[in-house]
Amino acid sequence: MEIAATIVAMGHILGFKILAEGVETPEQLAFLQEKGCDMYQGYIKSKPVPAQEFAELLRGQQHSWVGRMGRAPKVGALGDAKPIAAVIV
Repeated sequence: MEIAATIVAMGHILGFKILAEGVETPEQLAFLQEKGCDMYQGYIKSKPVPAQEFAELLRGQQHSWVGRMGRAPKVGALGDAKPIAAVIV
C-alpha cells in the first residue's frame, strides 16, 4: 500500500486529481481516504453492469444530486477537465 500512498502524494504535488481503481474492501477505501485520494471505483461501489443499467444508475444519481443541491452537477468540456492520475489498488 505504500506504493499507492506515494502515487497519491506525487499526483497531488503535480496538480492531479487521483482516481483509485479496484477498491474492493472498506479497509482499502479507508486507507485511500486517509491518504487524500479524490475518487475511487471498484466492487465496493458497484459490480460491473450492462450499459443500459449504467445509464439508469447515472440518471438516478443525477436526480439525487438535483434533490440535494437544487441543480445538476456541472460537467466541463474535456479541455476544461483537470488531469487525473489513477492508482490501481
